[in-house]
Amino acid sequence: MDLKERIQAANGEALRRIVAADPYLVDVAPASEVIPGMRDRMILHSGPPVTWDRMCGAQRGAVVGMCLFEGWAGDPEQVERMLNSGEIALEPNHHHSTVGPMAGTITRNMWVWVVENRAFGNRAHCRQVESLQQFGDHSRDALAQLEKWRDVWGPALGTAVRRMGGLPLKQLVARALLMGDEMHNRVVASSSLFSNAVAPVLVECGLPKEQVVSTLYYAGNHPFLFLGLSMAAAKASMDPARGVEASTVVTAMARRRASPFAAWMRSLRSMAYRTFPMTPSTYQSKLPI
Repeated sequence: MDLKERIQAANGEALRRIVAADPYLVDVAPASEVIPGMRDRMILHSGPPVTWDRMCGAQRGAVVGMCLFEGWAGDPEQVERMLNSGEIALEPNHHHSTVGPMAGTITRNMWVWVVENRAFGNRAHCRQVESLQQFGDHSRDALAQLEKWRDVWGPALGTAVRRMGGLPLKQLVARALLMGDEMHNRVVASSSLFSNAVAPVLVECGLPKEQVVSTLYYAGNHPFLFLGLSMAAAKASMDPARGVEASTVVTAMARRRASPFAAWMRSLRSMAYRTFPMTPSTYQSKLPI
């Protein structure tokens, strides 16, 4: 078999694995309990590897927010000193079977969606979607949203999902696409379908009334709730294709503002990612593979 034939066969197998994916939401849990390699004083982030001094302003703000959220520091100035001294590790989400919206910052006490690809047994994770901290806001209001997710909404949703025995996402996504969603900026239909599926079970979980009511209101009125689920489902669906030798199928792409762009694929010699300078002159160029 020549090189062209090897690549065609490998790409066919990669596509088969992607199409066969069967993502299920199986839990909502603290990152420390479910994300591989997660440890204390570590912050996962979106995009390829980056050092603190090269992060853009919004991502730096999000990192500061996570340090304050975890109680590692009392103010942004202390956070910066800790990061400059190497006391806090920064690693990409993709290195830990995880994804995150915008800055994508995740620490050990951040609760995450857990999606299992039941066709292949692998899992992927994603943090909550909100409109403040993930964009760099580390104000008291922004941190209060993370705390409510950690203390109230995340635990309640996790209890309901486990009681359900998992929720199949592929069928839900298919229905939502027919209703006008596109699984990124338009996820109102999928968010509503998810809320409708979880609500009856949540009511029967025996949780405190205040927690149930708060969670129902949160899930039923969050127009971007399902984005975190669609991201985790996509990650869980694509990862099995990463191990196909000779495949040129790109299984992940990641970027940040003012930073390199990274693409993950299985090469003929190793499975790694490549980074490409992200400048205006390269936006329209083809990715070299």
